[in-house]
Amino acid sequence: MSANPLKTYADELRRWNKAVNLVSPSTIADLETRHIKDSLQLLDLLPVTPVTLMDWGSGGGLPGMVLALSRVDDTVHFVESDMKKGEFLRHVSRETSRPVVVHTMRVEALQPNVLGPDVITARALAPLVQLLKWMLPWAASYPQLIALFPKGKTWRDELAEARESFDFDCSDFASVTDPDSRILRIENLTAKP
Repeated sequence: MSANPLKTYADELRRWNKAVNLVSPSTIADLETRHIKDSLQLLDLLPVTPVTLMDWGSGGGLPGMVLALSRVDDTVHFVESDMKKGEFLRHVSRETSRPVVVHTMRVEALQPNVLGPDVITARALAPLVQLLKWMLPWAASYPQLIALFPKGKTWRDELAEARESFDFDCSDFASVTDPDSRILRIENLTAKP
């Protein structure tokens, strides 16, 4: 792995962002806090033992690539439908010598029998109800599955709406980068009858 993989990642993200919209151009100047530090805060919520992690809607690799570069014993799968963004993730993997698997497809197209994740992450991908709809078949196949979903200021409303359709255990953790945001840790997901 490169001497400073997170710096390599940040440098490559800045370079590629000029041609491929990996993160909003208005946030690139604050990449370290707005995106990298925001992703790093998930580390404390992951199991201490190595896991198979699946990052949905990976885009520029947030939070998945940041976690992959910080936890080298984990197996990390990215699910990203955009070919150019998928190629960026493969490029960072090569540049940092950090092996990852990139699935260039939509989240709902990947079948639960393909791999056995322990953790699913998704950042700024979809409302919580949609994330839980996608997660449901995975939770049925893998009872140990947890999800870490960073959510913005509407997290309470999203949580209330999700509880109308699903039963699950949820812990919320304050964001270190935004006082209005929370990280939701979802476990034991089932559909309501």
